[in-house]
Parts: sequence; structure tokens; C-alpha cells
Amino acid sequence: MNPMLSKELRQLAAPFGIVLAVAVAATAAVGNQAIEVAEPSFGGNDELRVLGAGFALAGATLGWHQFASERNRATESYLVHRDGGHAAAFRAKFVAAWIAFAIGIAALAVTFFARTWLLDVAAPVARWDSLGSAIWTACVIVPAHAAGVFTAQLRGSAATRTLGFFATAGGSLVLALLASRRFGDSGAASLGVYLPVLALTTWMWLALARRMFAEGDDPDLGYRKSLSLTSAGLVLLLAVPLVENVVSSYQRGLGTALEARRPVIVADPERRVLLAARDERGWRAVDPASGEFVGAELTGFRGRLFDQESPYALLHAHAATPLEWHGPAGDPSRLRVRDDAFSFAGSWQHLVLEGRGEWSAWIGSRDREVVAYRRSDDRLERVELARPDGRPFSERTAIVYGAGKEGSAGFLVDLADSTAWRFDASGARPVLEPLALPDGDRIVGVEQLQSISRARIGAFEPFGYSDRLAVRGERGLYVAVGEGLSSWTSGSVYVAPDDFDRHVEYRVTRVGGDRIAPLVAVTDAHDGRELLRHEFAPRGAVELMLTAAIRGLGLLRSPLVTGAGLALDDGTVRSAWLEWALHAARPWWFLHLGCVLLFAYDVHRRLAGAAFGTRVFWLAAALLGGLMGWAAFHALERRGHAEPARRDELAARVPLLVTA
Repeated sequence: MNPMLSKELRQLAAPFGIVLAVAVAATAAVGNQAIEVAEPSFGGNDELRVLGAGFALAGATLGWHQFASERNRATESYLVHRDGGHAAAFRAKFVAAWIAFAIGIAALAVTFFARTWLLDVAAPVARWDSLGSAIWTACVIVPAHAAGVFTAQLRGSAATRTLGFFATAGGSLVLALLASRRFGDSGAASLGVYLPVLALTTWMWLALARRMFAEGDDPDLGYRKSLSLTSAGLVLLLAVPLVENVVSSYQRGLGTALEARRPVIVADPERRVLLAARDERGWRAVDPASGEFVGAELTGFRGRLFDQESPYALLHAHAATPLEWHGPAGDPSRLRVRDDAFSFAGSWQHLVLEGRGEWSAWIGSRDREVVAYRRSDDRLERVELARPDGRPFSERTAIVYGAGKEGSAGFLVDLADSTAWRFDASGARPVLEPLALPDGDRIVGVEQLQSISRARIGAFEPFGYSDRLAVRGERGLYVAVGEGLSSWTSGSVYVAPDDFDRHVEYRVTRVGGDRIAPLVAVTDAHDGRELLRHEFAPRGAVELMLTAAIRGLGLLRSPLVTGAGLALDDGTVRSAWLEWALHAARPWWFLHLGCVLLFAYDVHRRLAGAAFGTRVFWLAAALLGGLMGWAAFHALERRGHAEPARRDELAARVPLLVTA
């Protein structure tokens, strides 16, 4: 083995071994209980996002430690003067890290496999696809390690190095998250995009770090922090999405806390609309002007939207009743059936989920194959099921579940050829049997039924938020009941989409303000009378602080976001995540503009004498990126451009030896 590579592996053995032992122990203890079935990479669920963040942080920390430890031990100069010089030393370090990563991921995969197979009743589906998802997620450790190597080469204050560390490692993670989604589609991962993005990101960080390592290892030379404009642009490309993601997350969290303190809007049995909040005695009415409690307890009201027994109707509860769901029921986009692979998000979805000794059936969203499993104490049976007509399931296949207990049987409805199929395990071996609609009706689509509670307030739930589906035939609507499909009409719990408007009693709309301080109006859906108008302005010190924090975080975003918020404020209610971005700093636009102008002035002053292209780049970064562009300028660009070259400066200080 190459001596330099052997030396790097020995140095990694102890710290990496300890971390790996802890990770293996955790995997053996938990297994796949914390990993839901999801599409490859970590675009599928929160658990895999946490896993990706952990791997990214671990990789970045290791990359930084490999080079920082050499500098702390004062062995870096000795290292680069061995055979091969800078290139060999640099190559040995990242190759050793990659070998360690491969060993670690393989050890975790084997542990996961063994633990799942031995202990998990659902092992047949291996949740193997979950294992694949976790492995693809773990690949983010490679570009994150390269980012850590890059940040180890930065010189400057501790704040500069810390900012660079989290910006680059986190930027790699966010870029991988974005790459794991097909834009404009369901968000399912595309490995054809995900893996090349990881490879290109790794190459970029390693190329930057190698150049900086070769130039900056000599402690006698002042290190020049400036990067090429291309390199700086790539750093910004990763850092800005990271900051936007973090800011957005904190804004949503603070916004949720703010909305939880606000009163809700309810209607009493006499259809009088009032504000209500909860105190130690229960739910009581709130005076809109003063915010004080008035009157007696609202007997029977429990603050729930889906409460059919309460005499009070919950009309608006902020996040629980999103205003963006209030719109025309006939909007085609709300009634669509997804064109992507299946109408569920997971890689595997159950048709029938039974316990040990019984047949369970699962279907894969990518290959659209149905597999049945039965596991007893001593053996495992696996059967691949096919349609009796020999045709495969198309991409326009949906699962329609029955109205029974959670985990009840589901039927497959293939909209490509208007067929329905059910899983039958009554015989010696399970099979798929065709289903027919009553009276020879023909399947034409699948529709999502709407809750009667949401219908009363005009909130049309978009497709995908609920799994309560019905099959639309040419002559009626049908739901899964027992082992077949039965005719269905709107009832006391759910209503059909085409019957939605008939059940609307109230309209709740935002007529002014913004997401943070909305002005909400409630009108009678029958005669259009306005029953209540209330502005949810902050009240009290806590709400004022939460509001200020949300708007202050908006100042960290690009000024383009604030500008878009001003330009697009036409009263249209948009999605929550977009409104937190557009509305946060909008009332403080003058402050945001002033800060950006100060950033631009500081860049202009510090770059006196710099090349024209450098000045234009950093001015544009400050004007368009705001605080992030200005911070990147200070972290990556040296102050002043009229100084002599570094080696010439050192040579001028060294006395010359003159001999006769």
C-alpha cells in the first residue's frame, strides 16, 4: 500500500472507528423504525432528511479535521515535502476518507439488513427499498467531505472559518436535496440527476481546495483569501440556498407559534360568527377590539374542525384551515388525478397489511409490481402477482382504500385501461382478481372526497392531502366497501367534488394585510353578507417579538424576494411557504433597501483599485444577494488590491547575501 495512504488510514482508524461503532449500535437497536418507505435519496420524508444532514455534517467535519489537524500539529510542511509533494498528500487524504466512507456505509447496510431480516415482520418488502434510499442519502457525505476540506484551507478569523464550514457543508446538502427532486413533478428522486450533481459538487470543492492547499501551506507566506470569480460564484450558489432554507424553516416555526396564540373564528348555533380562544376554564368568546375574554364558556366546542357533535362550527384556525384552500371547487387543477407514478409518495405501498402468518400485499411505485408475503416462525413465502390478462399496471394506477380500520385492504384502479383489481388470499395462493363496477358501469377516473366540515367553510382540500378516494364511473361514484365497489352518494361525513358548492355555508377570505398580520373576512355563502371582519394584528409583548423576529429574518433574504413581495401583493392567497418569504420583510422594505445600499457602498470602498470585473461581480452579489452576498465578499475576498504579490513581498524582507 502507498505509505502516505497507509498513514492517512491509520490516523482515521481511531476517530472513525468510534463514530462507526456508535452508528452500528444505533442501527442495530433501531433498524428501519426511523426510516419510512420513501423514494430514493432524501426527498421523501423527514427521517431521511435528518439522516442526510447527519452524514453531511460527519463528512464535512472529517474533511476539515484531516487538514486542520496537520496544521495544528505543525506537520503540514513536512507532509507536502515528501515524495509527490502537494498533489500526493492531498490525494492520499481524500482517497483515505472515501475508503472509510465505503467501509462505514457497508457496515451500516449489513447491520440494517441483518436486523431487519431477523426482527422485522415487514422485512420481506425489505424495507430493502428503504435501505437503498438510506444508502443514496448517505452519498451526500462525499461532497460534504470535500466541502469540509475546502473550509479547512480558509484563513481568517474563527467566525470566517465557521461561516465557511456551515455554508459549504450545508450548501452541499441543500443542493443534493434539490437534485433529488424532479422539478414540476411529484418530487420523486431522479438518480440520473442526483448522482451527477453530487459528483460535480465534489469535483468543484476538491478542485478549489487543492489549489488553495498548494498555495497556502507555507506559514511564512501571507495567505491570499481571494478566489476566482467563478469559484466565488459557485460558493454563493451553494450558500444562498442553504440560508434561504434555514431562514424559511425558522420563519415557519415562528409563524406557527404566532398563529397558535391567536384566537380562532367560530360560528354558534344561531350562525353568529365570533372570535374564540381557550383559557383555564375552556373555550370562550374574545372581544375583537380589546382581545379580552367575554361571556361564558362555549359549551360543547372543543376547537376541532372535524367535530360533528359540537353545536359550534370552526371556521378559521390559521394553519388548520389554510386560506389557500378557499377557492372555486371547479378548478380543474384541484380535481386532477396525478400523472406521475402512482397517487402515493412511497416506493412501496400496502394493499393488504396483515400480521405474522397472514398474507400481506405490497406494490412498488416504480416497477408497479405486486408482491405478496407471508411469514411464519420458520419460513418466508413470497409470491409475485400478475394481472390475469397479462398486462402490466400503468403509471396511472391509484390505490383506493376501503372505509374500514387503518391498514384495511386497498383496490388497484388502473385509469389507463379503466380496470380495477383486488387482492384475494382466500385460496391456496394469493391472486389478483378483477373488479367490476355495479350495473356494468365503466371507470372514468378517481376523485378525492371532501370532508363535510371543510365543505361548510368552502375549504377545498387539494389532491394528495387525504387518501379518501372514490372511483368515478360514467353513471355514478363508487367507494371500496368490503370486497367490492359500491355506489356512493354525498353523506354526513364526505361530499363529492361536484357536490361541494351545495354544502358551503361560509366563505373565509383574506381581504387585506399579509400572512403575518392578515385581515380576514367571513361572509354568508348564501346571500353574501359580511358576518365578521378582523385583523389578526400582534397583541402583547410575545406576539410583537414573534412578529419582529419573522420580519427580521426576512431581511436576511435576497432583496429580490422583498421586491417580489411588493410587486405581487394583489390580494391573491398563495402557498404558505411562499407567503412567509414574500411577506416577511415587505413592510420594512425601506430598511432592507437601506441595508443593501450600505453593503454595496462597503464593497465599492474596499475594492478600490480592483479589476473592473471583480468590482462588478461583488457589487452585483451585494445588491442581489443582500446580506449573504456581502458576507461572502468579506469571507472570500481580501481587502485592498494594490498590495504587491506575496512572494515579492517576502523577498523584499529577506536580506541579500553579497559576496566579494
